[in-house]
Amino acid sequence: TSLATKKKSFGSSSSVESVPHAAPKAFLVGTLAGVLGSLAGMGGGFVMIPIMTSSLLRLSQHAAHGTSLFAVAATGVSGAIGYGIGDVVELDTAAA
Repeated sequence: TSLATKKKSFGSSSSVESVPHAAPKAFLVGTLAGVLGSLAGMGGGFVMIPIMTSSLLRLSQHAAHGTSLFAVAATGVSGAIGYGIGDVVELDTAAA
């Protein structure tokens, strides 16, 4: 399924309909959040969540928070893998 399909909210009988062609808009939101977040010295969630719940992507509050949490987790996992591959991690210390 794509972002442009009709989805049901978790634990609710109401449905949330995303806007068509949401992938380019979602990329724009992520890019904007990254730039503004780095300029302000904060994470991008303070920009990402309000934009995702606005008329641009029309996500519910729960879906916006879940999407932001997934982005943080994906960034953390990819960073950990990158440092692991780069042989920068002391595994004995990390396992302790």
